[in-house]
Amino acid sequence: MRQRPGLISSVRDGLRELERDNTFNPALWQPGEPTFKAGVKELVRMEETKVCAEIEAAGLDYFSLEQVAKKLSGRKKEQQQALREKRLTKGRLEQLWEQLKVWCAQPGSAMSAEQRAQINKVGAVGAALRQHYPWDVLPAGASSTARIPRLQARLTRAYQDLARCKEEESLIEQEVRRALQYYAYRVRLLEARMGLVVGGGERYLLEFHLAFNQRMLAAFQLLARKGEQIPEDLSRLQLLDD
Repeated sequence: MRQRPGLISSVRDGLRELERDNTFNPALWQPGEPTFKAGVKELVRMEETKVCAEIEAAGLDYFSLEQVAKKLSGRKKEQQQALREKRLTKGRLEQLWEQLKVWCAQPGSAMSAEQRAQINKVGAVGAALRQHYPWDVLPAGASSTARIPRLQARLTRAYQDLARCKEEESLIEQEVRRALQYYAYRVRLLEARMGLVVGGGERYLLEFHLAFNQRMLAAFQLLARKGEQIPEDLSRLQLLDD
């Protein structure tokens, strides 16, 4: 472009038009100007809100993984995976906490002096892992919007849980369809085989298996139709009792 002065001139003209159309005045954005200070303040508070929301989401993840690890006491491999994810989550939260310290130290921070002291306090990360956050306690006269990070974290988690539930529901519906196909196929095979067997032990076994598959087919048909009743896994004793 240096060898094409005409192109350089047109680019500069376009830049001036863009600045004029967007009422951009470079003088207003010099360090120390009110517009610049307001922009920095807005940026700092926006980043604080985002980091606080991520910290609370990580805290919820840490607590959830802790509960999962306890429930997996009899499944060592899965428990070790949960503990590994728990350690990674803790490391992530510690990194986010360091970012929060940096943003809180900037001019325009929404955190009060007391909250900044709590954030920089030794053991603050441990309290955050227990879901105790400095911004939970609002100073006198503070706006309710100070709780926005916590609300955002909860809302984000709610949306994530909703998405997981929808995905799980879709998987269950697919399993129900496959179960219907499987039991319908089994019933047809058993009925066809029984048509060739007159009596004896083989017919008794066929009747037993046919009754089981018919009941499971009916139960899954009910589940697919109403979505309310979960089919029972019927045992041989239950069938014989009937």
